[in-house]
Amino acid sequence: MNQISPLAFVHPEAQLGDDNVIGPFCYLDKNTVLGNRNILQNSVTVNYGARIGDDNEFFPGASISSSISYGDLFPRPQHNQPPPLPQK
Repeated sequence: MNQISPLAFVHPEAQLGDDNVIGPFCYLDKNTVLGNRNILQNSVTVNYGARIGDDNEFFPGASISSSISYGDLFPRPQHNQPPPLPQK
């Protein structure tokens, strides 16, 4: 279930995944996609056409444009394994 501050604006055409936290004074424009388990702290703006994947955190004042998609762009680290040793 998403937690959306009553002080945030989420356009009715914005697509939201599950378990997101959207803080006060956030603005999600229409034609935006927010994946699962994201945290938008206060005053985050997600502009028209932006695509956000899963498991991201955006800090106060961040403005997300549509020129890049966030999340799921790079392989996720395997937290149960140590990092690989550098190659010599």
